[in-house]
Amino acid sequence: MHCLKVTLCSLLLLALNLVQALPAQQSKQQIRIDDMLLTTEQFEYLNGTDMPQSALAWPQYYWPQSTLVFSISTQFTPYEVQKIQEAMAEIESVSCIRFRQTDNIKENRVAIQRIAGMGCFSALGYQHNVQPLSLDTGCMHKGTIQHELLHALGFIHMQNDPRRDDYVIINWGNIIEGAESQFQMWNPFNVNNFGVAYDYASIMHYSAFAFSKNGQRTIIPKVYGAQIGLRKLSPWDIVKLKLAYCLN
Repeated sequence: MHCLKVTLCSLLLLALNLVQALPAQQSKQQIRIDDMLLTTEQFEYLNGTDMPQSALAWPQYYWPQSTLVFSISTQFTPYEVQKIQEAMAEIESVSCIRFRQTDNIKENRVAIQRIAGMGCFSALGYQHNVQPLSLDTGCMHKGTIQHELLHALGFIHMQNDPRRDDYVIINWGNIIEGAESQFQMWNPFNVNNFGVAYDYASIMHYSAFAFSKNGQRTIIPKVYGAQIGLRKLSPWDIVKLKLAYCLN
């Protein structure tokens, strides 16, 4: 595998809310939390549930040869396809990660599509099959597309980092009822954050008003003036992409 030999949670510490999707939803095999589709293994591991060691082969969720294979639905206009391609090209320009389009319906890939009314979401990491990445009409900002692509590469939301409470205050009373799970801190074993500090500017960080029920802030940075919810790759996002995928 062309990546660091570390646990998946090394990848899974970073994010931002660019669109407010649905609260946690669970199917037989996958659990939806905001804009992420987690396998049962991923969900239990990130919640700190004890599991057999054989279930923790996290490098399996990295894309082989640092190449994310994808297809794009004909639902998108040529302009929207261009926006998707531009978002990918920027990630390629700052890392060794490559995106390869395929028309082979049997090939393992990210199927970029538009599922009406479902907002923006992506499966988390390489799933060894055809996995969804949905971009509804409100999801076509370059930063939003990159946010979902980083989920597909294996990154989670920054404010779920176990270090979160040292850097931000969560105003639970301002959060929409039923959306509290979007703000839980994951508790993975042996978390490796690459030695990178908590990143307010991460493209994977929720905005200050994410899931607000009253127009008041749900997340307040403890550092005065720190901006969160930015729609572009931060310098530390780029560092973490390289550390995750670009070291032999």
